[in-house]
Amino acid sequence: MITLWSVILLVNTVGGVIQITDFYPYGSATNDQMLERRDDASTMISISFEYPFFGSVYREVYLSTNGIITFGAANSEFVPKPFPLPTIQSVATYWTDSDPSKGGNIFYKETTNKIILKKISEEIKYRLVSYMKFNAEWALIVTYDQVRPYSCGCNTSCSNYVTYQTILTSDGVNSFAIFNFNQLGYFTGAGSCAGFAQVGFNAGDGKRFFLMPKSNTAGISEIALFQSNVGVPGKWIFSTDANNIIEQCNTKGQLEIFPRKVLYFGACEIRISGVCYEQNKLNVSVLIDDVSVQCFFGQWQNLHCRVPFLKKLGKIDIFLEYNFIKYKSFIISVGRDDNMVIENINNFQSSSNLDGEFTLVWDPRDDDQQIIEFSGFQIDYYINNQGKIVVENITTLQYGQFSNNGRVYLRPALTPSNQKYVKLQLIRSIFLAGYFTSTSIIAAMIIKTATLAATMHCSNWYYDQSPSSKIRSIVEDLNQRKPCLPGIPPNFPIKIENYVIDESCNPNDVKNRVMCETFHPGAKGCYRRTKNEGDPVVQCCYANDYKLLLGKPAGGTLGFGDLEINTMDHFKKDVLPFITCCKIGVNRCDKYYEKRPSINPRPITPIIPRNANGDPHFTTMDGTFYSFNPVGEFVYLTTQNGSDIIQSRISQYIDKTGIKKNACIFSGFVIKGNDSDIIQIELNNKQTFVFIVNGQSLNLDFGLWNFNGISLSYENNATVVVQTNSGIQFEIIALENALHTILVLSDTFKNRISGLIGDWDGNSSNDLKLPNGSFISSNSSNYNIHFNFGMLWSTSNKTSLFTYPNGLSWFDYQDQRFVPDFSTPIDYPQCNGSKACNYDIQVTGNVEFGMSNLVILKRTIDLKQTYQNIVQTCPTNISVLNGNVEVKVNGSLVQYSLICNDGFNVTANKNSTCVSGSYTPIGFCDYSNFSKRLDFVSSHLIGCLIAFLIYNYFIN
Repeated sequence: MITLWSVILLVNTVGGVIQITDFYPYGSATNDQMLERRDDASTMISISFEYPFFGSVYREVYLSTNGIITFGAANSEFVPKPFPLPTIQSVATYWTDSDPSKGGNIFYKETTNKIILKKISEEIKYRLVSYMKFNAEWALIVTYDQVRPYSCGCNTSCSNYVTYQTILTSDGVNSFAIFNFNQLGYFTGAGSCAGFAQVGFNAGDGKRFFLMPKSNTAGISEIALFQSNVGVPGKWIFSTDANNIIEQCNTKGQLEIFPRKVLYFGACEIRISGVCYEQNKLNVSVLIDDVSVQCFFGQWQNLHCRVPFLKKLGKIDIFLEYNFIKYKSFIISVGRDDNMVIENINNFQSSSNLDGEFTLVWDPRDDDQQIIEFSGFQIDYYINNQGKIVVENITTLQYGQFSNNGRVYLRPALTPSNQKYVKLQLIRSIFLAGYFTSTSIIAAMIIKTATLAATMHCSNWYYDQSPSSKIRSIVEDLNQRKPCLPGIPPNFPIKIENYVIDESCNPNDVKNRVMCETFHPGAKGCYRRTKNEGDPVVQCCYANDYKLLLGKPAGGTLGFGDLEINTMDHFKKDVLPFITCCKIGVNRCDKYYEKRPSINPRPITPIIPRNANGDPHFTTMDGTFYSFNPVGEFVYLTTQNGSDIIQSRISQYIDKTGIKKNACIFSGFVIKGNDSDIIQIELNNKQTFVFIVNGQSLNLDFGLWNFNGISLSYENNATVVVQTNSGIQFEIIALENALHTILVLSDTFKNRISGLIGDWDGNSSNDLKLPNGSFISSNSSNYNIHFNFGMLWSTSNKTSLFTYPNGLSWFDYQDQRFVPDFSTPIDYPQCNGSKACNYDIQVTGNVEFGMSNLVILKRTIDLKQTYQNIVQTCPTNISVLNGNVEVKVNGSLVQYSLICNDGFNVTANKNSTCVSGSYTPIGFCDYSNFSKRLDFVSSHLIGCLIAFLIYNYFIN
């Protein structure tokens, strides 16, 4: 059988073997224990750590004298059986008929020694860069020292022996096996040429396994000794945890990248691994954002590449070509990173002395930051006689300074004395890279220029802008099409509707108050519009009470350079004019805000979050509650054209003793927005999240990750929020070894969705809509709902969006024979009348699992209340003929002021207010069409009344 693992490994086919001095210390001198010198013995060893292996964890291992380590049961077989095997969970380092009674020793020891674990961690994370955060907590070291064969013959002398080492290690989530081969003096322990040695792994399900090339042949010893998958002949490293056995280097087009996040204006370095390079053939081509970059090979055959200036934020493609094979991966471009603190920085101060200085500070007690490299990226500008910006130079800077007190002082380069014009100097980025940690990036801007030059630049910029009348026209249009929200939830979510949080004014970042106070003094946080499609970018800023701020100095402003498309364009068109008009030189801030005004708010419909939780219990968008407990993968949500899809994986519940119960849990979700990347989220054995994006597993840090058309906010070990540009917010919460969800949809999905979330049209009677368009009654029995509604939304092998571990497929996650418990549960006092809680305690026997339903319900209610609190009950943007309406929001009071165009007079009231839904029209600027006037009055009175009724309905 040809397996997915049978690839040609190209690394270092000659060169030697692992020396004994490179082994981890072993033997009697290091207090190792020793297996009894018996033939075909398998000894059970109790270990002090839960070792993850293919989705199960083990506290016992069995060490065989024949070179195989097994889990769950002993194995004494001396003739290796080719993998895959259906019942043996095993690591076979060199499985052959060895016999220590004929000579040699087999040593073993558990270790939590920090020095040994640090060396193991370095071996893994610097050879497999996607595991740069891996820190081993435990290891088992097994050493075969000069062990003889059972029998001589087949070109084998009785004095020949094998010496090799196996290291099993884990941090509780990720687990690895390291093989060090020193001497393989025989490839079979049989007297005849039979039973050749085997190297590999076996999951025990008959599907997932790895078999080293030439296993079960006379060529196995040469492959194991002189080849490698990490660039060191005789050394092999494999991951063996919950999902896959991974070969590490590959010829399949996959890359491992670290760090995955980079600062958009470049100058930082990334490391790339995962490619099987041939010795002395290391010509590699790398493109980052379609720019060819220079790279060099460092230690452990990692490729080091300098990131160029990136013109946009978000996902940036990386292409690597080697040996006519094209590899593809990506990095995420961000505006700033929060791992460092900037101290003593005087931003945007006017000064004729360009010799500035600022300080970077870190915690010197952090053992992971003992070797520090500073480098940076400097872009120099000057302003010519006309006040125009001229880019003079782009320079990569290097700083090798280090201070033991956790402090370093950096001084920008002095301006040359013969510089004709005053120089506007911008330090774009400086990043700090720790030897044992991910690259930490901080951004600082120091701008120092003469007052006169700044004033000239501001004036020239002002007169180059569109006429104020055109700016007002743009604002009026955006007030209708893309207005700001009147308020936002107190937690300042990363995304809301079509807005993303502005990194320069992010209230969740306590280190960024300087930038926020500089650009929007008094604002708690700001958002900017995404997917602008050529429109100016709308920015919306909010006060401490989460209400919208309008006008200077705190309000949001229009932007004519889209940060998502070109960061430098945004800086030149929107940021620098603010600096020269408002912060340097003569204060001309009014001129800036005249060309960069705020956008008005608009009323919003209360958003209703819907939860799915426990032994899955669902609430549809129209409010129908039902339970559906199968084993398989199902369509949770789909649009009519299939552009937006959420699929759920539901698995059988297993209690803490390993017993399967007649209950189910959510164990995975996959989300795809309209034309977006595909994000898959699961739980690993340590109940932390596993992320797979477009089929590639990623180790993600906490924070925001922007992909194509979809973003992921990894908030903590228990919460992830996925948001699509098309208007889906999907919160995933990990509780009691299961996933639970809260879904929020924008109004654009109304009358467009189906699936387990139900049909959303305001009519609950037809919620249980089938794929064929018909529906069953919402009052159907659980039995009827299960078989005649839920099961019909099963995915198929062809329609599933899930990525599966190598060797597994859609069929391995289905169990059509599973039938849930349809009985009516008793009332448990802990549940406070919750049907979901009562049912889950009864079927699982786990009170905490049942009560997790109450946690999700409370979170859903709180979220609902949050959205209701920000609803504006009165119209906050009004279009009038021959005039304009200014809107000011002050708490619950909305003040309207009518301003007529030249040549028109105000009729009726000039001002009006709206409090708690009571609204009086403000008057008109046009007498010529009475019917239009009447329509205007009626429509806004009715609109305000409807908003008031909706508001009170959901509040009460």
